[in-house]
Amino acid sequence: KSAFHPFIRHLYVDRQGSAWFSSLRGVYRVSPSAKTYEHLYIGQNMEVRAFLRDSQNNFWVASKSGKIRIFDEKNNLKGYLSNDGKIAQDKNIFFHSTYCFMEDKDGNIWIGTRYDGIYLLKKNKESGFSYSISNYAHNSKDHYSLSSNSIYDIYQDNKDRIWVACYQGGINLISR
Repeated sequence: KSAFHPFIRHLYVDRQGSAWFSSLRGVYRVSPSAKTYEHLYIGQNMEVRAFLRDSQNNFWVASKSGKIRIFDEKNNLKGYLSNDGKIAQDKNIFFHSTYCFMEDKDGNIWIGTRYDGIYLLKKNKESGFSYSISNYAHNSKDHYSLSSNSIYDIYQDNKDRIWVACYQGGINLISR
């Protein structure tokens, strides 16, 4: 019998070569070099939709319920992302169904959503652990906007270009 649930929703390989994946049972980390795996407790009955280990070793976890939890490097809960970009202790709901995360080379967090396009979080240097939030969405009057608001993946290549995979909208390239 497998220790892992057979339905894997998201897979991510970090800089150390550890594989992180989510299933209906939670989030797991498999470390081939140490020949270990661990189950990370992130909440009861929580269907994980996306996660990210950022460059500051924070672990971002988005659930189907709309909550984005942020944990520190020891997996202690730091708080929840609110719609105004603050990390708060109360169980805020982000109000957007998150499907993917990506941290760019400048440390900005990109959040792809099911219906609301992309949210770009830039860290507020003067206010601690909070972010300014910008939204990028499809606009039928602007052919340079996203082709769809359903974002399934975001990727930054080695030339610092941002690529966006959209459901029924193909692949978009974001120019900055």
